[in-house]
Amino acid sequence: MRKDLDGEIRPADGAPIVTDQNVNVKQGYIEESNVSVIDELVASMGYQRSYEMNLKLIKLASDLDQGTASLLRLPSN
Repeated sequence: MRKDLDGEIRPADGAPIVTDQNVNVKQGYIEESNVSVIDELVASMGYQRSYEMNLKLIKLASDLDQGTASLLRLPSN
């Protein structure tokens, strides 16, 4: 298996994926995830902080642009 350029995971030799039609659900077993909830929570908090910082920088750039534009306007008599 390998990840293609489009992000999909496919067999390395290009063969079609064969699904297992004999899947059984068993009682008394715990299904586990391959994702660490804590790591993902911390990462999402980092993404949120980064987003907020970028939003502030865009607002600051807009304010600076408006201030510069007002300085460059010709005085009207």
